[in-house]
Amino acid sequence: MNMNKNSIKLTFTGDIMCDMLEISAYKNSLGHYSFLEKFSSCEKYFQESDFIVGNLETPIGDTDFCSEQYTFNSPIELALAIKKCGISLVTTANNHCLDRGVEGLNRTIELLDKINLKHTGTNLTLPLKHQTTGIIESINGINIGFLSYTYGTNAFHNHNYLSRKDIYKVNLYQEQELHNKIYRRIYYSRLYKLYKQVVERFARKLFHKKHIFCPVHERNEGRLYFKKKIKQDIANMRNLGANYIIMCLHAGGQYNEKPLVKTKKIIDQLISYGVDSVICNHEHVIHSYRKFDDNKIITFSLGNFSSTIGVQIPPYDKMAEYSILFNLYLLKDDLEVKLEKHSFSIVKNISIKEGQIKTVLLYDLINNCNNSEEKRKLLADNLKIYNIFTNSRCKNINLEKEYFL
Repeated sequence: MNMNKNSIKLTFTGDIMCDMLEISAYKNSLGHYSFLEKFSSCEKYFQESDFIVGNLETPIGDTDFCSEQYTFNSPIELALAIKKCGISLVTTANNHCLDRGVEGLNRTIELLDKINLKHTGTNLTLPLKHQTTGIIESINGINIGFLSYTYGTNAFHNHNYLSRKDIYKVNLYQEQELHNKIYRRIYYSRLYKLYKQVVERFARKLFHKKHIFCPVHERNEGRLYFKKKIKQDIANMRNLGANYIIMCLHAGGQYNEKPLVKTKKIIDQLISYGVDSVICNHEHVIHSYRKFDDNKIITFSLGNFSSTIGVQIPPYDKMAEYSILFNLYLLKDDLEVKLEKHSFSIVKNISIKEGQIKTVLLYDLINNCNNSEEKRKLLADNLKIYNIFTNSRCKNINLEKEYFL
């Protein structure tokens, strides 16, 4: 924890996931769950921060847990383990928040409230006009505003479309995927699927392009209503006393090597609306960061903080087992809050046994490795991740627990 009364250290994690393999693997013979081991190696690291934010990419429920791929629902013990390791706040606006419908969304909020784990991104009730959907935390005398918004909710897959009266339930920056019923009928039609296959087959042969059609989760949807809502939300947060506003944004595609142009445009808009920094997640791989100006930082994707992807399930060639812990050091100078410095650490998901993984600092993993060949591989990965995140081409770097930028 930062001992300077005028400064704070904020830490942000990547996606926290829990698939059907883990649901069964973390259940003991008595039918109880315990996920404490998943995050235990990060507890000591998190103690050095004043406030930690993670993206909770699963609903939390009592029953009907995850039993199929890409549709999540996890026991409350997962949330308890997240809190136990030191995470202060979870963001809940993401493409899996409606995997169990509005009822599951409501239950998630109720259970997070029950264990006193702070959250933002989804809502039980409609906020009043002057209120914010976010949360303002006073940390060492600095009022930090946290907002959480998402591109969509996997509605094209789970078919949980929000009615206009329930649209406030999720902080969306555009309409849900395929919200237009005509587009939806076309998308699900056999004729369209056949047409798509034929066009893409020719595209691969003639233009050597893998995809011509934009994946449904990368589509631009209607945005006018949501633009006004976000601008008002940011303005309300500032009026309520936030010194520094951080948008936790769920945006992008899946496993892309670089951020989408669309994602960059949305981030530029958010900065113009008054957000100070933007932390993006969703791609499941690490992307670079960008310093917007002396006081603003953008991360395009921090990767998977906790997931079996790249460890026990494919893809195995995207370095999806790695993620970034990103740190902002903020300093209060009179009435102004400044970005003092920023840094990052690299973490890796490792296999414990079938269905069970553990998130560990790569620094610790390398230092504790006795196999010279494996150690060389880990050091090479460390360098590669460093270059990806910093958008650099270093040939050699020192092994550090925390890299300052």
